[in-house]
Amino acid sequence: MKNAIIVHGRRAQPEIHWFFEEKENLEEKGYTVSVPKCSDAVHPKLADWMKVLEKESLRENTILIGHSLGTVAVLRLLEKKNIKVDKVFLLAGYAGDLRENYEAHEFVQDKFDWEKLRGLANKFIFINEKNDPNVRFELGEEVAEKLGAELVVSPTENHMHHFDLDLINSRI
Repeated sequence: MKNAIIVHGRRAQPEIHWFFEEKENLEEKGYTVSVPKCSDAVHPKLADWMKVLEKESLRENTILIGHSLGTVAVLRLLEKKNIKVDKVFLLAGYAGDLRENYEAHEFVQDKFDWEKLRGLANKFIFINEKNDPNVRFELGEEVAEKLGAELVVSPTENHMHHFDLDLINSRI
């Protein structure tokens, strides 16, 4: 059975932004979809988020979708579980330290194993905005390059809170 996991970012919850609309879109395509609530999204702790995410089932036909800090959590989950999935969508993503987001520092303080990560998905798709108010485009561009990801530029300028979901759905 095909499944998808959508991971929210810092200061977010599964009930806001586009998460449930995308859940419905994927369910219409035959996916079982989980949108887990990671603990304390205001003052996130990597260990606490991983406890939640490690309960999720990853398989060869899994799609992972992460938004903002959720992109970092998705990459950490892949590294930890070491299971190859179908596709990984990273929106408003980064994998380096955001000076203005010091509360999330522990998510990125350890280096990623890019070689290992490249082999853990059939395809990585990075969707970022040129003028994201929270994440500089270059940070996402750098990660996309390290993952060998398709880089998609969204014309929006709102940290991917509201955008055309076809940027995801046309690539599934």
